Amino acid sequence: MNFTLPTPANYALVCPQQFSSRMNDYWTSPRPTGLGQHSSAPLKILWRIMGENFRAAIEEASLGVQSPWRILQPPTGTGKTQGTCVYAAMQAEFNRETEGTLRPVGMLIVTRLKEDADNIRDTINTLVGRGVAVVHHSGSYATPEQLHESDVVIITRYSVHQREEGHQKPRLEVLGSLGILARWSAPSHDHRRSSGQCRGREQRHYREPCLRHRPHPG
Repeated sequence: MNFTLPTPANYALVCPQQFSSRMNDYWTSPRPTGLGQHSSAPLKILWRIMGENFRAAIEEASLGVQSPWRILQPPTGTGKTQGTCVYAAMQAEFNRETEGTLRPVGMLIVTRLKEDADNIRDTINTLVGRGVAVVHHSGSYATPEQLHESDVVIITRYSVHQREEGHQKPRLEVLGSLGILARWSAPSHDHRRSSGQCRGREQRHYREPCLRHRPHPG
């Protein structure tokens, strides 16, 4: 039986230019709805480049391409973490808007500290106005149902190292030495694999599109 991978056109993909515009609005809006910061043309270009890298990583993942890591290293204070939150919020919103017509895209964010993970979760959920992101770490383990239903999963570097040392949690699959959470399926699903894909009645694909929170080797 032939099995054809969906193309990027089948997925709910965020437009990089729309991300840059949304990030600019969030950056310049007064608190508490925004960050109350000053914007500039270079910042808008940087955010568009971030969006392009996020989208390219998702497109390559959808094609089964094992692409090199993308490392974004803009200066401190240019919106790397906040941009990740805004992009994740937009992805969750677009997943809902295109439900039934396009395949949803999930995001995995890996950060160093549990407190950072909690803050990122809270920021994303506030931006969307509902619970779309969950954390999964030693201070707050998500249930299998939460992991399956969430658009964004935030874990810590410690969680990745636990998996590398063989202390993985049931049904949580982390691939690669630095931890890309590749696929999550609900417990009732059939986990037969063909061409690297998980088949079941429903499925979510989680790939990390940004290296902002990727743990460093060693």
